[in-house]
Amino acid sequence: MTGSLKHLSNTEKIIVFAFVIMPNHIQLIWRLKALNGKEMTHASIQKFKENSFRIKLEKTNNPARFYIDEANKKYEFWKGDSLVVYLF
Repeated sequence: MTGSLKHLSNTEKIIVFAFVIMPNHIQLIWRLKALNGKEMTHASIQKFKENSFRIKLEKTNNPARFYIDEANKKYEFWKGDSLVVYLF
């Protein structure tokens, strides 16, 4: 996860103030500076991580656990939508 945060931070899309990686989710305190193309930044983080997971699984393990074979994707790593809570 830190690779995607570092990339978005280095390209000045986000400012990360704090994050915690839990066994089944991540919590972030961050500020959006700019969209990453047309997609929202949290979608970019998920996409970046999904690609990393897929590459590692295909090289080291059997990815069948995450295989879904849908028209727009082969694997699914995330459950449901991200919960975004705005802080002021």
